Amino acid sequence: MAKQTKQDHIANDTALQQGIDQKYPGTTWVAGQDSYTTAQVDAVLQKRIAANKASDLAHAAWLAACATATSTMDQTAPVVHAVEQRIRAESNNDAGALAVFGLKPVKKGKKTVQVKAQAAVKSAATRKKNNTMGAAQRTAADKVAEHEAPAQEAPTTPAAGPAPQTPSKQ
Repeated sequence: MAKQTKQDHIANDTALQQGIDQKYPGTTWVAGQDSYTTAQVDAVLQKRIAANKASDLAHAAWLAACATATSTMDQTAPVVHAVEQRIRAESNNDAGALAVFGLKPVKKGKKTVQVKAQAAVKSAATRKKNNTMGAAQRTAADKVAEHEAPAQEAPTTPAAGPAPQTPSKQ
């Protein structure tokens, strides 16, 4: 069985009330240990109908109020955002200064693994292109240069002597 809506309850209670008034006027009804006259049953049913109608009206008013609030928030958002941005800029995003206004500092988002990998590739390419080295690389390069430098300073040269002659063809 499908769940009944408020409109279904109102329709059912109204039909029940009309049917009791037509078919059972002046009857006494027993519910549990209590007995009710037709007028009392009519009053109970009328109370249920009124409560459901009031609930529908309150729900409609609530929906209208929510729509108004949403519309107001949407229309005023640019102004509030601009004010908050200026306060953040003037306070240098300081938590203590922002707390006075009920604001929290803006946090930077975490970099994804993909962004970090792209940055590493780009950095390596730039360093290779510019032939730049970090402190540790410069120190290592200097040590290699020191070890190679003495070997380059003492090159072995052949002794000076007569130049070899090539046989001439006649």
